[in-house]
Amino acid sequence: MTKSTDLTAIGKRPQAVPTHFESLWANYSFLTGGLAGLTIGGGVRSVGPSYGDDINSLVSPGYVVFDAAVRYDLANLVRAWKGAEVTLNVTNLFDKSYYTSSSSNFYCQFGNGRLVLAGLRYRW
Repeated sequence: MTKSTDLTAIGKRPQAVPTHFESLWANYSFLTGGLAGLTIGGGVRSVGPSYGDDINSLVSPGYVVFDAAVRYDLANLVRAWKGAEVTLNVTNLFDKSYYTSSSSNFYCQFGNGRLVLAGLRYRW
Protein backbone atom coordinates (compact mmCIF):
# COMPACT_ATOMS: atom_id res chain seq x y z
CA MET A 1 0.00 0.00 0.00
CA THR A 2 1.21 3.48 -0.80
CA LYS A 3 -1.54 5.49 0.94
CA SER A 4 -3.58 4.76 4.05
CA THR A 5 -5.05 6.48 7.08
CA ASP A 6 -3.20 3.81 9.09
CA LEU A 7 0.48 4.76 8.73
CA THR A 8 1.59 1.29 9.89
CA ALA A 9 0.02 -0.16 6.72
CA ILE A 10 2.18 1.88 4.30
CA GLY A 11 4.48 -0.45 2.35
CA LYS A 12 2.51 -3.56 3.34
CA ARG A 13 0.54 -5.96 1.16
CA PRO A 14 -3.25 -5.33 1.17
CA GLN A 15 -5.28 -7.82 3.18
CA ALA A 16 -6.87 -10.81 1.41
CA VAL A 17 -4.72 -10.33 -1.70
CA PRO A 18 -2.66 -13.49 -2.32
CA THR A 19 0.94 -13.27 -3.48
CA HIS A 20 0.06 -15.38 -6.53
CA PHE A 21 -2.76 -17.33 -8.14
CA GLU A 22 -2.35 -19.95 -10.84
CA SER A 23 -4.65 -22.48 -12.40
CA LEU A 24 -4.29 -25.14 -15.05
CA TRP A 25 -7.05 -27.16 -16.70
CA ALA A 26 -6.98 -29.87 -19.37
CA ASN A 27 -9.74 -31.79 -21.18
CA TYR A 28 -9.62 -34.94 -23.26
CA SER A 29 -12.50 -35.89 -25.56
CA PHE A 30 -12.99 -39.39 -26.94
CA LEU A 31 -14.08 -39.03 -30.57
CA THR A 32 -14.27 -42.69 -31.68
CA GLY A 33 -14.73 -46.14 -30.21
CA GLY A 34 -16.75 -47.24 -27.21
CA LEU A 35 -16.06 -44.03 -25.29
CA ALA A 36 -17.06 -41.67 -28.11
CA GLY A 37 -18.87 -38.66 -26.70
CA LEU A 38 -17.10 -38.79 -23.34
CA THR A 39 -14.97 -35.85 -22.20
CA ILE A 40 -12.90 -35.96 -19.04
CA GLY A 41 -11.07 -33.04 -17.50
CA GLY A 42 -8.97 -32.13 -14.55
CA GLY A 43 -7.29 -29.13 -13.13
CA VAL A 44 -5.33 -27.63 -10.30
CA ARG A 45 -5.64 -24.25 -8.55
CA SER A 46 -2.86 -22.75 -6.47
CA VAL A 47 -3.36 -19.67 -4.29
CA GLY A 48 -0.44 -18.12 -2.46
CA PRO A 49 -0.39 -16.83 1.10
CA SER A 50 -2.28 -13.67 2.00
CA TYR A 51 -2.73 -11.46 5.03
CA GLY A 52 -5.77 -11.04 7.24
CA ASP A 53 -5.00 -7.45 8.18
CA ASP A 54 -3.47 -4.31 6.70
CA ILE A 55 -0.32 -4.43 8.85
CA ASN A 56 0.46 -8.00 7.73
CA SER A 57 0.47 -9.53 11.22
CA LEU A 58 -1.98 -12.38 10.45
CA VAL A 59 -0.89 -14.73 7.66
CA SER A 60 -3.17 -17.15 5.89
CA PRO A 61 -1.00 -19.84 4.20
CA GLY A 62 -1.43 -20.68 0.53
CA TYR A 63 -3.17 -23.81 -0.70
CA VAL A 64 -3.53 -26.08 -3.72
CA VAL A 65 -6.76 -27.85 -4.69
CA PHE A 66 -7.67 -30.17 -7.55
CA ASP A 67 -10.86 -30.23 -9.63
CA ALA A 68 -12.33 -32.76 -12.08
CA ALA A 69 -15.13 -32.97 -14.63
CA VAL A 70 -16.83 -35.59 -16.78
CA ARG A 71 -19.25 -34.86 -19.63
CA TYR A 72 -21.08 -37.22 -21.94
CA ASP A 73 -22.84 -36.24 -25.19
CA LEU A 74 -26.13 -38.13 -25.17
CA ALA A 75 -26.37 -38.03 -28.99
CA ASN A 76 -23.98 -40.99 -28.90
CA LEU A 77 -26.79 -43.06 -27.34
CA VAL A 78 -29.82 -41.69 -29.19
CA ARG A 79 -29.34 -39.52 -32.29
CA ALA A 80 -32.50 -37.50 -31.48
CA TRP A 81 -30.85 -36.30 -28.26
CA LYS A 82 -28.37 -34.17 -30.19
CA GLY A 83 -27.38 -31.16 -28.04
CA ALA A 84 -28.09 -32.93 -24.72
CA GLU A 85 -25.33 -33.95 -22.36
CA VAL A 86 -24.89 -35.07 -18.77
CA THR A 87 -22.20 -33.51 -16.64
CA LEU A 88 -20.43 -34.17 -13.37
CA ASN A 89 -18.14 -31.54 -11.83
CA VAL A 90 -16.14 -31.84 -8.62
CA THR A 91 -14.26 -28.97 -7.01
CA ASN A 92 -11.70 -29.59 -4.25
CA LEU A 93 -11.63 -33.22 -5.34
CA PHE A 94 -9.61 -34.47 -2.35
CA ASP A 95 -11.61 -32.38 0.16
CA LYS A 96 -8.54 -30.47 1.34
CA SER A 97 -9.04 -28.40 4.48
CA TYR A 98 -7.69 -24.87 4.21
CA TYR A 99 -8.58 -21.37 5.23
CA THR A 100 -8.39 -18.01 3.54
CA SER A 101 -8.03 -14.41 4.66
CA SER A 102 -11.08 -12.21 4.56
CA SER A 103 -11.36 -8.53 3.78
CA SER A 104 -12.24 -7.93 7.44
CA ASN A 105 -9.42 -7.36 9.92
CA PHE A 106 -8.22 -10.42 11.85
CA TYR A 107 -10.72 -12.75 10.22
CA CYS A 108 -10.12 -16.00 8.37
CA GLN A 109 -12.65 -18.44 7.01
CA PHE A 110 -12.55 -22.07 6.01
CA GLY A 111 -12.16 -22.66 2.30
CA ASN A 112 -14.82 -24.52 0.37
CA GLY A 113 -14.87 -28.28 0.90
CA ARG A 114 -15.51 -30.80 -1.85
CA LEU A 115 -18.49 -29.85 -4.01
CA VAL A 116 -20.07 -32.33 -6.42
CA LEU A 117 -22.50 -31.03 -9.05
CA ALA A 118 -24.35 -33.18 -11.56
CA GLY A 119 -26.31 -31.71 -14.40
CA LEU A 120 -28.21 -32.23 -17.59
CA ARG A 121 -27.61 -29.63 -20.27
CA TYR A 122 -29.24 -29.00 -23.64
CA ARG A 123 -27.80 -26.71 -26.31
CA TRP A 124 -29.74 -25.69 -29.37
